[in-house]
This record gives sequence, C-alpha cells and structure tokens, in this order.
Amino acid sequence: MSKGSVTDPAAVIPLGFDGRTIGAIAIFGTLPQKTEFVNVDTELFKLLGEQAAPALINARLFADAGRNVPGVQAFLNLEE
Repeated sequence: MSKGSVTDPAAVIPLGFDGRTIGAIAIFGTLPQKTEFVNVDTELFKLLGEQAAPALINARLFADAGRNVPGVQAFLNLEE
C-alpha cells in the first residue's frame, strides 16, 4: 500500500438503515489517472452505502442467531 498525499481525494460514506447510521466506509485515494471525485462517483458511493448497510445488518443478525439460538444449527442440518 502506498502512502497518500494530502491532495489525494478521500470520501466517507455513511451506512444508513431505517433512519439510523450504523457505520461508515472510508475511501482514500483513486486510480492514478483520476485526480478528484465527480458526481458519478458520489452517486456510486451512495449506492454502495445503501447496499452495504442492510448486508451488514443481516450479517449481524445471522451471527447473533448462531450465538443465541442453538436450535438454528439443528434446523439447518435437518436436510443433511
């Protein structure tokens, strides 16, 4: 990983879900030929945040279910 400079573009994308901010994604730097973020970049970042937030919530719920409900594993193994 190379060191960035003070002039490299950076962005922080909030991860919002159900009216709450649950996290953020930080983007530091761009491809060498790109010197700044443009409108299409911000739209892409917004879409990324909108997709990542529910995925993160679902991953947390799945992990909690595995820890808190021992019967979940037995249920998943019924078809084996």
